[in-house]
Amino acid sequence: MEYPPHPLDPAVLARNRRKAGRVRCEGLRCSWGTVLDMSATGVKVAMHLRRPSVGQLMSIEMSTPAGVVSIMARAAWVRSAGLLTWEAGCEFSPMTEEVKAALISAAHAAIATETIRKVA
Repeated sequence: MEYPPHPLDPAVLARNRRKAGRVRCEGLRCSWGTVLDMSATGVKVAMHLRRPSVGQLMSIEMSTPAGVVSIMARAAWVRSAGLLTWEAGCEFSPMTEEVKAALISAAHAAIATETIRKVA
């Protein structure tokens, strides 16, 4: 019987460089496209016909239950996700407490609307 690797195994830690947990988002849009997931440190966005460069500073406007918030973020990575479609991982720049509170409310709303799906 083979056991999965321990979460504190150095090989596992090297693969997971994420600094904070993430929330899978459904139906959340921003000025760059569809928000796929969000964490305390950044956001993953699916984009169609728009592709930022790695390192590019981006102004992201997002509708949240607390209203529209503007967040500055840096594109940490960009990869192709299909024909004229890309995904980008964006790291948030420092933000005010009000913006943090708005993002938390958006994350809570995303959790509340999360549905149970069959795993393929």
